[in-house]
Amino acid sequence: MRLLSLVLLLVTVVSISCEVIELTDATFDDAIRKQDDWVLEFYADWCGYCTRFRPEYEMIADESRELHGDSPVYFGAINVDKNPGLAARFFIARLPSLFHVHDRNVRPLAMPRMPRDLLQVLKQESWKDIEPYGLWRSPFGPLYWATSWADKQIDAIRGQGITMDVPRRGMLSLAGVAGLPRLGNSL
Repeated sequence: MRLLSLVLLLVTVVSISCEVIELTDATFDDAIRKQDDWVLEFYADWCGYCTRFRPEYEMIADESRELHGDSPVYFGAINVDKNPGLAARFFIARLPSLFHVHDRNVRPLAMPRMPRDLLQVLKQESWKDIEPYGLWRSPFGPLYWATSWADKQIDAIRGQGITMDVPRRGMLSLAGVAGLPRLGNSL
């Protein structure tokens, strides 16, 4: 009985430490402040490729924790339908999308053909070779704070039954004013 309890406790601790963390509009900023290194996956429940990629992403998270030991890389998942503010801040145009965040420097990661490819990027820290987004493109920059806030206001107004002649991601048109590529209403 004692052995069974010990095994169950060990399995619980291992499964908790290897979990992909669901981040939301409300929890994102606090989580990023607390931890240094993150890999973020943006997905949607209706996206077939996202559903197929999820087990691979969890496997990468598990194996990555074994590689990094004292300075782990944390893995987060963000549902774009439930978190439109984050989807707008990161300018999500396709799903799934991967990003690496280190010290609030955001780098887009290519979707791996094989899970081992992403694991190698993390192991060799070749993400450092990818140019991080600049201030105006960064999800931590002033334009994206405004975008996130405006999208929340639009969603709140629409939730009250008031119609507006504003696209769902209307603030994304500000990206053109700032000299950024306009991604349109891809969500």
